[in-house]
Amino acid sequence: MDNALSRVIIGKMGRFLNNISAKEDLWRRKYIPKLMSGIIHSQGLVVTAIARYIAGIENKSADAAWQQAREHLKSEKWDEWEEEWHEAYSKWLVSGRKGEVQVIIDISDLSKPHAQKMEYLDIVRDASESSLRGHLVTNPGYWECTAYLLIGEEKNPVPFIQIVYSIREPEIGSENKMYDDIVRRIKKITPEAEVIIDRGADRTFIFNTCGEQKLHFIIRQVGSRNALDEEGRVIGRVKTISENMDLPYSMNMRVWSRKHRWEYRRLIFGYMRIRYEGCDETYSLVVGRFVEGEKKSAPMILLTNRKIITQWEAFHVIRDYIGRWRSEDGIRFLKKELCIESVRVQDLTSIKRLVWIATLVMALTSLTLNELSNEDKLKVTFEAKALKTKILLYHYRLLTVMQIILEGRAWRRFLLGVNSS
Repeated sequence: MDNALSRVIIGKMGRFLNNISAKEDLWRRKYIPKLMSGIIHSQGLVVTAIARYIAGIENKSADAAWQQAREHLKSEKWDEWEEEWHEAYSKWLVSGRKGEVQVIIDISDLSKPHAQKMEYLDIVRDASESSLRGHLVTNPGYWECTAYLLIGEEKNPVPFIQIVYSIREPEIGSENKMYDDIVRRIKKITPEAEVIIDRGADRTFIFNTCGEQKLHFIIRQVGSRNALDEEGRVIGRVKTISENMDLPYSMNMRVWSRKHRWEYRRLIFGYMRIRYEGCDETYSLVVGRFVEGEKKSAPMILLTNRKIITQWEAFHVIRDYIGRWRSEDGIRFLKKELCIESVRVQDLTSIKRLVWIATLVMALTSLTLNELSNEDKLKVTFEAKALKTKILLYHYRLLTVMQIILEGRAWRRFLLGVNSS
């Protein structure tokens, strides 16, 4: 292991943990870094695997560490500072960032197919099984909604608000209530934000909520609703309008491809002003298609509450939405590499808390990557023994390097130092 790289990463990990740990709260300062280290080491949210790592750090039996982990995840101490800690962490992330920030809201499922007696079990779409089988698969489980702050030129996604929920929880009651809560929290933390959401947010309620909170949004449209002109007359279904719209502008756009690298593609696009029934504002509908030879992609239909008056503004809307694609690798890292969809605990409270710690691990990797030099990123690729060096999956490689670091004495001394502070 390159000693210089190890020192750089240990320094960044240490500063991150010191920033998220309350100096006045010894319990949190002692235990949270150990939970995070256990998740990195085990690459998952299985309490027994996390406990084995903590047992090695503290020289205790795995059974005692397992019992301690379960007690901490259910501890009433979390209730005392949880909301305050989440808000302080989010404000720390956005502090010093000038101007409007971009935020992605993403919803995924936490499928629990074998759960029967856990509280407030919902019926969720199992995305992994649905993809494998080619048809919709549903299971008992919960939903997870995360707001990601996009940072740096590479648009690294950093989770800064995260909610695990069930529609059956009395304080939630509906998905609209959850969206309302997360949009209001974004506004409270960062008054100037552009919210980017996929088709699931094509809802009148969300358009109006973002408008009330004075947040800009870009939301991909399903295309099934009727569009109105500015006088309120129906002009047709959005999908039909988009398929037939004249797209007079053309530019080359750098996009993040499915091969996990940058590519340039030709984009044709256009825009128009529309209204929706039940909505308070007039919106801009921006439509784009990628062109390759004689082939055109299906129209990408985007709605924004920005008033688009030039082709450059329309281009920036598409560019900002497509920036989400670059973030998908990071979001997939949280779901697949840290395995939040396979969390192994037996109650909803522990699930919420363990998934939150996993989002901090994701934040640690994103913030560390954003600060590493290109030379250090090449060292990470070498140390992780990456087979395909041209594919820029740095989150996965950095996690591998962190695992190597966690085996060393320097990091164990750091954890014990936190433990004794």
